[in-house]
Amino acid sequence: MKNEPQMSLFGDAILFTLKGKTPPDFESGLEKCFDRYSQEKKNNPRCFLRTFADTRHVTALDFFLRNGFFISNTMLFMERDLGDFMTGLSNTDKDRLKGPILTDLDIEEEVMFEEYRVNTGLSEYLSANAEGFGGQDPENMIRDELNNPKSKIFVARLGGKIVSSVTVWEIEKGVFATENVFTIPKYRNRHIAREVIKKTLHYLSDIGKTARLSVFGDDFEAIGLYYSLGFELKEEKYELRF
Repeated sequence: MKNEPQMSLFGDAILFTLKGKTPPDFESGLEKCFDRYSQEKKNNPRCFLRTFADTRHVTALDFFLRNGFFISNTMLFMERDLGDFMTGLSNTDKDRLKGPILTDLDIEEEVMFEEYRVNTGLSEYLSANAEGFGGQDPENMIRDELNNPKSKIFVARLGGKIVSSVTVWEIEKGVFATENVFTIPKYRNRHIAREVIKKTLHYLSDIGKTARLSVFGDDFEAIGLYYSLGFELKEEKYELRF
């Protein structure tokens, strides 16, 4: 149908996208979202509607604000060209991509980079995810990401424990999401996330053209990290909730 909105349930959030460019295009789609919201709220009082609007799309923003939505945050959408990832790296840096992660931790154990074995279950990853984000990402969202045939979870382990992670999946041919980036609090500011992302980009450079990610506009430390790794800002959107 022309104005049928796309809706997905991720944890307590009903994430949706409306089709069209003008308020009349949006109206019927939003009505369907409100219907879904009413149904979900009967079983989950905490549920809410969540969407995004380009900061430059004044018409869409005005439409949502007039319909009771509020701006929750700003999201930056960034990309990195994978074709030049290896260009400019020294031979030492290239060798590091093949070995353990180097950190400034004063410890004897090495931080190992590996693909998480999803077939063993998600409980270990979900526990680390919850610790890294201060609250677990919705499990159904993670499982939806893993349904992609080229999806992988990469982790850094210290003493066998997951301390940092990145999830990747193919969005469109040659374009890969690099999302769910976290490091558990005890091991932050030790360059672990940087090295995990670099090793992930190294893996993706063999199979893809572009890496994409999203980051909250107030996460300045992460934004600085992504810029330093060659990501560039492509879009800026408001996160809207109802």
